[in-house]
Amino acid sequence: MRKIFLIFISIILVAGFVYFFFNFSQIETIKAVVEPDEVTGWAWFGSDCTDETTCSATTSPIGWISFNSENINCGAGDNPDSYQVRVNYTTEEISGAAWVGIGENNNYTDCNISENTVGWLNFDYTGTDWPSGVTPSYDFVARVVNIGGGQYEIRGWAPIVNNNTVVTWVRFQGQAQNGSDYSVKINSNGTVSANPGEHYAWSNQGSQGGFGWIDFHPPGFPGVIFPPPPSSPPPTVFSLPISFANKCAQSRIPTLSWDVVSGATPPYDYEIRICSDVNCNSILLFDSANDKNSTSWSPACSKCCNIYSNIAFGGNTYYWQVRVRDDDGTPWSNWVGGDFTTLDHCAPDPDFGIPKITVGEIVNFDYNSTCYTDSTPISCSDCLWNFGNGQTSTICGDATTTYSSTGPYTIRLTITDDVSLDVGGCYKEDTLTVRPPLPEWKEIPPIIWLKNLFASVGRIFGLFF
Repeated sequence: MRKIFLIFISIILVAGFVYFFFNFSQIETIKAVVEPDEVTGWAWFGSDCTDETTCSATTSPIGWISFNSENINCGAGDNPDSYQVRVNYTTEEISGAAWVGIGENNNYTDCNISENTVGWLNFDYTGTDWPSGVTPSYDFVARVVNIGGGQYEIRGWAPIVNNNTVVTWVRFQGQAQNGSDYSVKINSNGTVSANPGEHYAWSNQGSQGGFGWIDFHPPGFPGVIFPPPPSSPPPTVFSLPISFANKCAQSRIPTLSWDVVSGATPPYDYEIRICSDVNCNSILLFDSANDKNSTSWSPACSKCCNIYSNIAFGGNTYYWQVRVRDDDGTPWSNWVGGDFTTLDHCAPDPDFGIPKITVGEIVNFDYNSTCYTDSTPISCSDCLWNFGNGQTSTICGDATTTYSSTGPYTIRLTITDDVSLDVGGCYKEDTLTVRPPLPEWKEIPPIIWLKNLFASVGRIFGLFF
């Protein structure tokens, strides 16, 4: 009996061990799963520094940057030491934070991320102290941009933060002092390009110093691994030659047009951006509201001279880009576009009011016109009124005339300056309706029989009273 009892207990212990083993393994497996949008791997922070906070001398490198706590088996989920960086190729957003630290006793696999930590490469930073006085200048928060050929590129800035204090700033795309370009380019399989100049970011804060280069694909190592970009082929889009409206239109920018060659059919989603540099690192105007069946865009306004305050007149060149996709969420096309040059100043804006008049009246047209230097209103000096009755006036102000007969008359006010000279001046036309004169009233006596009737009635009353 005792032997049977021991066998029974052994069976229970073995079953319990097997159950615990398999379930614990599954839990650990679940914890070790990297989500599809997560970044993994390591970047090498290679500048020489004596301490990892001030970078005050040149004796030792900072070391490794970990983009996911799974790199050092720190777990995920409820683990307070879990962290990860995520990428959304559709919205171009990068989120999360990477750990910049060497761990206790220089052990970079130490899960205690509070020890010997340089800080966090923080892609969710919401502070207002973005870099100022840096070269090159701050553009925007770091994001991933589709550059075509199945590749994406990280552009913009992110801070390294320690105890809520910005230690330094990291720029992901720019030009080194020797004139060579640097960037972090992501291949179609999620790896970082190994080509020269295509796997570096620069940690620098101008006169405040910096930590130097960050290598996203260090020699002999896999480097940082991003989630693979969308595999569906994006639409093919070409930009068309820009077309300017008549120079008398008040719009500050031209009509932008493009041709969707393949990969997308109406209705479209499209996005337009206008920038101050050819790479569109500095976006001045962004517009995603659109007519989903259109392949052109222009500002929806009639008098736009002062709307785009960050786009200046004076022969300045600006760059525009468009990207297109089906509105069902297929991948965006590459950004394509061109450039345009602004006029020296706003076109003149002729305007006047139409009164209500009759034949023979003196009519006064209220003059409400404006001319410009750049986008600053000034008085106009070259005007021509055509009243439609054979009379004209060159006054730049309220004008008067008369009309000897009824009918509709076309009134045109033309203002000419150097911008509108080659289109014959800018003009406004309106229709004036001249009404017939009012009838003249003349008092006349009552008709004679009614007068006699009243006289007879008066005599009859006189006989009785």
